[in-house]
Amino acid sequence: MRSWLFAIVLGAAFAGGCVDRPSSSQCKKLLDHMVKLEMEAGGTDGVSPEQTADLEKQEKALKAELMQEGFKEQCEKHTPPSVVECVMKKRSMDQVGECDKG
Repeated sequence: MRSWLFAIVLGAAFAGGCVDRPSSSQCKKLLDHMVKLEMEAGGTDGVSPEQTADLEKQEKALKAELMQEGFKEQCEKHTPPSVVECVMKKRSMDQVGECDKG
């Protein structure tokens, strides 16, 4: 999953020419959205309350790990806002890859 997240952010880093960058808030929303999509891709239908609690812990741990690995910094410094906007409109991780084309 991390490869998907960083592929968008780092892939967009080489789009070149963009001076405008997303805000810290936009990058946090991007991370939240992408992690949510990834968790949904893993299947969350029909899970027990215990499994839901475990999934929430996994989601928090994943976000913390990605932040530590520099997701937010890469987003803020290298990702065109158009990519952030595109990803935020996607409803599956399969669709997210479309945002890095162009």
